[in-house]
Amino acid sequence: MSAYAPIDNSAADSSGNTVAVPGIDVAASACVAPATRGGWIIVTGVVSIVIVSGLLCIFGRKPEDAPKTP
Repeated sequence: MSAYAPIDNSAADSSGNTVAVPGIDVAASACVAPATRGGWIIVTGVVSIVIVSGLLCIFGRKPEDAPKTP
């Protein structure tokens, strides 16, 4: 992957002429790795929320809310 950023001299005067164009090249694998980790973070978060919600439903009831057996 490549990126370019023109540098102009508009700070010195108002002509806005481009004086340089630096560029950078990065391997695509360096950009893909964080994106794949993001998917695992979302899956882990959703699973954690489901587990905590289930535990709150089971252990968070008041004794009067518990089902009564005949």
